[in-house]
Amino acid sequence: MAKTLPEESKRRLVEEVREIIPAVLDLDPRLGQVMLYESDFRANHASRDPNFVFVEVTMYAGRTKELKQKLAGKILARITQHTGVDQADINLVYHEIPPDNYYGGISHG
Repeated sequence: MAKTLPEESKRRLVEEVREIIPAVLDLDPRLGQVMLYESDFRANHASRDPNFVFVEVTMYAGRTKELKQKLAGKILARITQHTGVDQADINLVYHEIPPDNYYGGISHG
């Protein structure tokens, strides 16, 4: 995201998104991480918000389209709330991986 968000808003955003993920996906609340990356060098069409946000979610494959839409809706709403960026200028991509391709953390000993 753009480097325009106040520090407190960034902290609240990542904490709130971090709470949404296990709640929506029905996971142990200790699972999941949220990282906010900021960029000075950004480009998009002049008709779009220069503060656009790009979100990547990596999770295990197999969840329904409806569940992914629910998760996206909650994440996008929270981003809009904290950044003022319209949902039309937020892109969210799911990277779905098999459990065999994830190592470490509390879920994998």
